[in-house]
Amino acid sequence: MINSLRAAIERFRFDRRIFFLVYLLLGLPYLLLTGPFRAPDERNHFFRSYEISELRFHPFRFSEGVVGDNLPAGLSRLSEALGLHNEHRIEPSQMEAARKVQLQPQQREFAEFSTAIYSPLAYAPSAISIAVGRLFGAAPLALVYFARWANLLAGSWLIACALSYAGYARLPALLVALFPMTVSQVATVTADAMSFALAFLWLSLVMETAVGGMGEVTLKRKVALVLLALALSQLRPPYPLLGLLVLLVPFRRFGKIGAVLALVVIGASLLPAAGWNAVAAPLYEKPQNGLRVEPREQLQWVGEHPVLFLRVVKLDLEKRSVDFWQQLVGTLGWLNIALPGWIHAGFAAALVITTFFGAKHPPWPSWQQRAVLGAVVLLGIAAIEFMLYLTFNGVGSLYIIGVQGRYFTALAFVAAFACSNNRLSLPRLNLASTIGCLAFVVIAHCGAWICLARASGKL
Repeated sequence: MINSLRAAIERFRFDRRIFFLVYLLLGLPYLLLTGPFRAPDERNHFFRSYEISELRFHPFRFSEGVVGDNLPAGLSRLSEALGLHNEHRIEPSQMEAARKVQLQPQQREFAEFSTAIYSPLAYAPSAISIAVGRLFGAAPLALVYFARWANLLAGSWLIACALSYAGYARLPALLVALFPMTVSQVATVTADAMSFALAFLWLSLVMETAVGGMGEVTLKRKVALVLLALALSQLRPPYPLLGLLVLLVPFRRFGKIGAVLALVVIGASLLPAAGWNAVAAPLYEKPQNGLRVEPREQLQWVGEHPVLFLRVVKLDLEKRSVDFWQQLVGTLGWLNIALPGWIHAGFAAALVITTFFGAKHPPWPSWQQRAVLGAVVLLGIAAIEFMLYLTFNGVGSLYIIGVQGRYFTALAFVAAFACSNNRLSLPRLNLASTIGCLAFVVIAHCGAWICLARASGKL
């Protein structure tokens, strides 16, 4: 019996088709229970997706200072019909009004959306799905769900592929990918769906290449790394910096052109990113928080007061570390639907357990590679704090606002690869811990679905 269970678990751990199906089934309730525009900035992401679906890639700044584009009037009518987006409950009358809204593609009006600065790549699945929906004459409300389905399908498949390459870190990486917040973001119209999925796949492929053997990697793998690096370049910072992790791969694995290929990969992740950010910079919208936000002056201030800035970062992490963890695991809706404490504690315990119960004889990274991954996590946290300090806080502010826990999701995935080991590995304990953690994940998601259903008035 135990051998049969172990064989079933091993098959589950390595079959990407099963990963895909499981992720799809877990994401479906989030897709259905989260009201339209009830995910963070979903309205703005949807508007950007619609714009791209019409092959319009260049929003513009209106005379009043806001950024957006001329879109069908029905999209704005839908937003108005759905009421306040940060209130998860949608009244039946609001949904009825939303269903009656027609697209009116010929009647255009300016629509503001702050997501104008994001590259089209992050919206490719949702934009393609919206374009298909328009061909069938779908109304605006239906197009929201077309876009959600596309994100869930594409995100689930990419994450399934990532986990199939995760090797020694598969179990803790799986838990990060199955955080309720991660799944809910993949199942709604957000830029995070593709950002998480592509970052996970990149890291898994790089680490498998780095520790997977001594021989030269195939041409297919080299091309895949370059293409994924290009994809990273079109995600918002700091994702493009993950391209530097290619340096973890011994150059001999790339053959005679090892150093050249590494430089090509790094260039593919950083140079297009710099180009896109330069193009999108004029579209940057200053936050409406009443502060004088001037990134250049803020950068100069940090250069003049580096020690004080580090104290500000330290204070922010000390004060909000628990909040960040809860948001990372899952604070749903517009960060106003708290999950029970046992879900956050349970995921923490599951991560600790699976970190120490790795497979017995997989290829493991060297301590130097682990040290680099750990440094990436720490520098990534500092980079996120730094970027939000520049772009969302007043000059010389003694606190940092705007940082959210889900921004650290990719870094949590990196941490899984940095820390995973088999120090406590025993066959029966491995089997028991795997079954227990997977059972907890299912129960935790059931708890999250109940919270969403209650917030929406369905329970």
